[in-house]
Amino acid sequence: MDGMKHGPVLLTATAVIVLAAVAIAQDQGVQAVIGNVFLQDATPGTAQVGHANIKGTFRAGQVNVTSLNSTIPVIGNNNATDIAGIGASFSSAGKNGIAVRGTATNAVGVGKGVYGESRSDHGYGVEGFAQFDTGVRGGSNGSAGIGVLAVANNPGATALFATSTSGRAAVFSGTTQQYVGPIEGFNVDNEKVYDVTTNVGGSEFRCIGNGTGNASAMRAISNTQLLFLMRDNVMRVQAVIPTDGIGRISADVKNFVQPDPDDVHRDIVYASLEGPEAAAYIRGTARLVNGRVTVSLPAHFKNVAVSEGMTVQLTPLSESSKGLAVVRKSLTSFEVRELWQGHGGYEFDWEVKAVRRGFDDYKVYRPWDTNLPADLDRGKAMTGRIQSAKKVYGITYRQGP
Repeated sequence: MDGMKHGPVLLTATAVIVLAAVAIAQDQGVQAVIGNVFLQDATPGTAQVGHANIKGTFRAGQVNVTSLNSTIPVIGNNNATDIAGIGASFSSAGKNGIAVRGTATNAVGVGKGVYGESRSDHGYGVEGFAQFDTGVRGGSNGSAGIGVLAVANNPGATALFATSTSGRAAVFSGTTQQYVGPIEGFNVDNEKVYDVTTNVGGSEFRCIGNGTGNASAMRAISNTQLLFLMRDNVMRVQAVIPTDGIGRISADVKNFVQPDPDDVHRDIVYASLEGPEAAAYIRGTARLVNGRVTVSLPAHFKNVAVSEGMTVQLTPLSESSKGLAVVRKSLTSFEVRELWQGHGGYEFDWEVKAVRRGFDDYKVYRPWDTNLPADLDRGKAMTGRIQSAKKVYGITYRQGP
């Protein structure tokens, strides 16, 4: 061609390669090639309009391009027919090197540092892989910036997919978190292990046993104020705030656990003492003076209990005791006297129990499915309930009417 030197061309360090923008509509892909752009050994070279078609290795210290409107100045295109064809590849061997960096410096509008797009049915807009560290990392210093944005416009598409065979697939952290759509997690066997959904009035988080909502290992529903743990379709632990606004926690047994000071390999596990009422207690030790004494109760007990049904138990700590009697009681104090007009001067232990204020209408019998989510399969839940009753409590229900 005219103007092109024949034979090998040696480029000096000051050689300039000018790539003029190729007008391309973003929604239509690469347009027809205008012409060829040739390598020049003169500095500065003559501006050319066209397409650079280079075989072999092309190295440049810096390429400056200008883009107007929707023009794409630099294109890495791959027309290879092999399965794993690569349009463009950049690498960095430095200790803290960056292979590809995209920076949006616009002061207004919505600039994108890196934009990835896939037009295939199962392709990836951006895929990141790390042998030892982080596959994809995004950050933003702007007050309303977004480190990584994932968008899926097709109902069957996945906006963000994270997988890990041994470590953490995804970590979400921050002072505030807002879920604006569903999030799902899968294990290495492609079994769903959790999902997060949002709806009008609340959100829901599930840790799923076998991929169905009825077998959720853990489930939290904000608009019904319900958190529960299940096993074999039976609700084992539940924390619920029903319409009365009272938070309730229930389980097969409630424990506290502490390390055993006598054996580092063993724990001490105590179970709560429970009864058919929501009660409070207080206890202590007092001493008779000339056969009588008035025991004052602390103000905090009066503030949490009601006097109706209040009980007082006494245990004399002297073998010569003639017996003790409570002759007066209230939420502020109770009076004790020795029987048979005794004049003893010994100590005794005492314990007071009373129903908690606001819980004097405690219901012992309640429908079994009061707090179950509306979408839970009642048939499967009842089957699990019957099996659990026999296994845990030794209860056998008669089947049929």
